[in-house]
Amino acid sequence: VGSEVVEGCPVLSEGRFRSGWFEDFRSRYIPKPNWTVGRDGTFAYGCPAEYSFSVHRPGADAVSFQRMYRPYGVVPGELRDFQNVWTVQMNTSGAYEEWKWTGPQLPDLKPAYGRLILADGGRTWVWPARPSGATAAPPDWPLAGLPEIIWSEGKEGAFDVFDVDGRLLGHVRLPERVPFTPYADTPDPVIRGDTVWAVTVDPDTRANAIERFRVDWESGPGRQWF
Repeated sequence: VGSEVVEGCPVLSEGRFRSGWFEDFRSRYIPKPNWTVGRDGTFAYGCPAEYSFSVHRPGADAVSFQRMYRPYGVVPGELRDFQNVWTVQMNTSGAYEEWKWTGPQLPDLKPAYGRLILADGGRTWVWPARPSGATAAPPDWPLAGLPEIIWSEGKEGAFDVFDVDGRLLGHVRLPERVPFTPYADTPDPVIRGDTVWAVTVDPDTRANAIERFRVDWESGPGRQWF
């Protein structure tokens, strides 16, 4: 991994990346090394402190990708509530006598992106950072002392899609019934060219299914599916 990643993202995970793990949630705020491996051996990595990453393809020189972006600021109170939630949960888990926040202070701006996906065919799909959503905590929360507001990662947004030469092809918004976050709590879509397989959720029954979509590049910003 390039030195720019280590220098820009010095905070590494001490635990395994998995759904529900503390490192999962902290990555919303702290830029940490982001990497992925394609089925053909292509390796993509970057530090989301800036919108930049590199793609190494077997037998070819690395291609660097950079893009101007608008960083999302963290809403006042969000970082405080995030730390308070974890402090309460840790201290009521039975695993700690008195857990305190000892990690680095969370920045005021979100990382540039949260996920890199290598599609079959050579394109790179990037999930840019999204603003957090706020919902009222349910009245039957089991733990006393938790904040009244729950901050969560938005499941709506659009991928930035880059061609093999680093050119931005456009922005592809997922269908509404495909919930996605750049962390381990939702599965990555499987992408081959313009065809996308993704897990969908029925809005009425909440049942899951795997559906196939195809990007219609002629439909303009946001793209449509058929």
